Amino acid sequence: MRKQPLALWLHGFLSSNAAPFPMKITTIHRLSGSGAKTLRDFKYRLGKALEALVSIGTLASFEFADDIVKIKRLPTPSQLRFLDDQQH
Repeated sequence: MRKQPLALWLHGFLSSNAAPFPMKITTIHRLSGSGAKTLRDFKYRLGKALEALVSIGTLASFEFADDIVKIKRLPTPSQLRFLDDQQH
């Protein structure tokens, strides 16, 4: 991941969210400070970064739905307890 700054940024950004909400790709582009010139290029880079996070086990999965990205994390044990408390 050293050569993937977007993956590193996403890891930090998503690590504080046990169950992240779906987000617009344009929002992630703006928040990340990416230098990608086009949204198409950014979406490609975002996909590669998310694939890297899935491959190391940080994320369970992700999917693009038009201009939205839906991310499923693998919560930490403390986040699992928090989510379980929220459901009861």
